[in-house]
Amino acid sequence: MKNNNSQLPPLLRNFSLILIFISLSGGMCLIYSLLEDADIEKNVNFLLFIIISIFIHSFVGISILSKRRWGLFVFKLYLYLMLLAIPIGTYISKKFFEYIENNNIEDLYT
Repeated sequence: MKNNNSQLPPLLRNFSLILIFISLSGGMCLIYSLLEDADIEKNVNFLLFIIISIFIHSFVGISILSKRRWGLFVFKLYLYLMLLAIPIGTYISKKFFEYIENNNIEDLYT
């Protein structure tokens, strides 16, 4: 049986908290500024994009913190999608995949 008492490494914990914080705070500020605009009808699509983005990034952050097998799956899926965000997303994803492999991070997720 795997040991679920071990803590997440600071890199993963901080990355998940940053995802949650930036998506919620930045997204809420953007939504507030869009709602202040008098012509909300032309911003509806962008507003939906922001809301969906907030949900996805917060969900990924929470899934990393959950230390469940599905959380690792969601995080890896997120990293695979970030590979398409050339050049910065590709670099970050590759570094996280190397970190996961080199530090046996999969053993922390049950």
